[in-house]
Amino acid sequence: MEASLPEDAARAKSVPAMLSAARASFRTRDYAKAEEVILSAQITADTPALIELARGHSRALDLVRTFWDAVRLGLKSVKPGDELIFAGKSAAVVSADETNLIVKLENKDVPLVVDKLIPLVAAQLAEKALPKDDPGSKLVVAVFLLLDQPAGVERGKQLFDEATVAGLDVNSLRPLLNAE
Repeated sequence: MEASLPEDAARAKSVPAMLSAARASFRTRDYAKAEEVILSAQITADTPALIELARGHSRALDLVRTFWDAVRLGLKSVKPGDELIFAGKSAAVVSADETNLIVKLENKDVPLVVDKLIPLVAAQLAEKALPKDDPGSKLVVAVFLLLDQPAGVERGKQLFDEATVAGLDVNSLRPLLNAE
């Protein structure tokens, strides 16, 4: 049996506000700030529903960190000439290291900072390292796309649905689908 604080209306409002701030930190890729806010929300949560909501955000943070680990592994596997889809157009990898990726797009070399990659390009790199057709891999990419910038939300929802159909427990993450 878990000990809990008596319900408090101020806490009931502050936890969702904290988690909204955490989601904003996800969108700016300030994961340290997101973690700090999520931990505060977990400490403040005083009802089973708020505790579960905070846990879902913590799980999402873990999945996003797994995503970026996969991006870095995927980056190590790309070779000059490999194709990536960039802004709906095919781009060829010119070179890559742990912090930079250079692609040739429309006959121009385009330098990209890995930590600032647009969501769908980052997802392509992560998918190179994650087990193919694995529901867990789909969930990792889905959560990143849902929480990052709006460009990848539709693909994120599709992958989330595929992970759900495959039987993964996604209940704690479901509130993130409808969050602002």
